[in-house]
Amino acid sequence: MNRLVEHIVSYLSYLNTALSLHTSVHLCRKALERLNGEDWQRLAVYNAHRHPYCTLVKNTKWDRCLAQQEEIHTQKTDGALCTVCHAGVYQYIRHIYKEGQPVGFVAVSGYRSNEPPPNMDPMLWEEYLNNDLPYTLCEAVIPPLCIMMEQLLTQSHRRPNEENAVLQYLNEYHADVTLDDVCAQFHKSRSHISHMFKTTYGVSIRTYCNQLKLDDARKLLLSTDRSVTDIALDTGFGDTSYFIHLFRQTYGTSPLRYRKTFR
Repeated sequence: MNRLVEHIVSYLSYLNTALSLHTSVHLCRKALERLNGEDWQRLAVYNAHRHPYCTLVKNTKWDRCLAQQEEIHTQKTDGALCTVCHAGVYQYIRHIYKEGQPVGFVAVSGYRSNEPPPNMDPMLWEEYLNNDLPYTLCEAVIPPLCIMMEQLLTQSHRRPNEENAVLQYLNEYHADVTLDDVCAQFHKSRSHISHMFKTTYGVSIRTYCNQLKLDDARKLLLSTDRSVTDIALDTGFGDTSYFIHLFRQTYGTSPLRYRKTFR
């Protein structure tokens, strides 16, 4: 594996676990499609906001999340940018540049704004978001990550490929996305997208999205007190029985027993 990618992945793991900073990396499509596919698969674990509150929001508001990310991609700042998203999440943003132009950004999210937005559940907002964004800590640890990402993009000279962009799209919006949504986003036919994804990643889009939804559910089981039925709905499963069946098949135990064992 690319040694630089190995360092980036290790650093992201350190930020998310040891420092408890919910850190994610987002690249614009043009930059993303130039990366080596294997490198992006390693980084894709940190490609989406996986904070429990964001997981709950995206099930119904993923289109607004997408629109806001597109807006951030177009902004150009000399330093950090602190913004409040449509769901009332206060987040630290620092852009990634290539040849002087913004091609992506690193986000640290999971903090409360001054007050909940009118269209969100204030109890969820209050319960799952933290109080104060650690700005000084972010200023110390996020710029080195941006520099490493910029170095990686500078080294990348691959012919553009759409597989990376499709993977990023699914990582962000797997809770409520269909094959037709993916086809519309990339202006390709159902057969083209299905064949390309299965050939590249060895599983169907539905199977991949289910894997991501199960991982979201697993994290919600460990970090919240929500019922199994609520978590099934929160993560995009319309049928609780089907969710329990897939969860048991994947993790070898029921959702409730998993919570009791590992929480």
